[in-house]
Amino acid sequence: MIRAGLTMDGYPMKLTTTFVVSVFCLLTSAIAAAQSGVTPWVDIEIDNGLIFIDCEINGIKGKAMLDTGAEIHGINPAFLKKHDLKFKRGRKVKISGVFGVEDRKSYTKVPVKMFGVEVNLRDPVETNLGESGEVQMLIGAGFFHQFVVQFDYPNSRMRLYTRDAVNMKKYANIKTRKEDRFGAPLVKVNMNDEKDLWLTMDTGSNGGVLTERLIAEKAGWLDDYPGREEVHYGVNDSEQMWTFNVPKMTFGPFDLENAIVTVPAKGKKLELFKKEKSLGTLIAHGDSKSQGLLGFDVLKHFVITIDYRTGKVNINVPEA
Repeated sequence: MIRAGLTMDGYPMKLTTTFVVSVFCLLTSAIAAAQSGVTPWVDIEIDNGLIFIDCEINGIKGKAMLDTGAEIHGINPAFLKKHDLKFKRGRKVKISGVFGVEDRKSYTKVPVKMFGVEVNLRDPVETNLGESGEVQMLIGAGFFHQFVVQFDYPNSRMRLYTRDAVNMKKYANIKTRKEDRFGAPLVKVNMNDEKDLWLTMDTGSNGGVLTERLIAEKAGWLDDYPGREEVHYGVNDSEQMWTFNVPKMTFGPFDLENAIVTVPAKGKKLELFKKEKSLGTLIAHGDSKSQGLLGFDVLKHFVITIDYRTGKVNINVPEA
């Protein structure tokens, strides 16, 4: 999950308006032609908990990562270097990840083919997506806000609904908060029938529950449950973390056993809840209401239907 900051001169970065509107219009036409206002299922690739689809940039085939928690669209500098591609530069943008803040380049116009649609992607920001360059780009929340999105994790597929095709107010079955204009929704989970957490639902996170160490300390989890030290990687940096299992987690109408929880190592903190006074940066992971991230290790069991505009969410299991 990534959020774009303000530009270096203090003006807000636009969220790829041309790309979003172009794809929205073409896909809406396709959905409207379908019988129930829903696209056919589209296969997705799930690798290490992250979601990928096929795409092309400048005619070169590769993959796009779908990160519903990201405020920006991103382009992989390793891909640009590998193919010696040069696009017109945009403004510099500050990017805040879980572990730190960094200046990044943006580009004004990049030719992209995705979902069978060819468009010019405006303002993608350089984002680390692997040294091989196979993953070309990241598609963020600006796209997903146009539809009701359904991810069938167990069957590795997704589809899109028009809002008039599904009543999410009626269909929602978990308490949520709408985080902000472009952020993923916050969902309420319960740990061990004793501790509620409001977590940002993030398809760009491949863990289970990521939260601050202080929350785990106050709940007594670090004393009660054995854990292990791990290195976790964010968009800008890596950090030592502590991972353990909580016996029970309630997620909407479902209970999960041995939920994985990750917190910073002793003496470390996340950028997750940091209050940034500078006008140069928007912090990456949610507002002050968010207590952490909810990622793939929980979501992988379910069919998740999300209206990012309203924050309404339905959690279910695949049909037999």
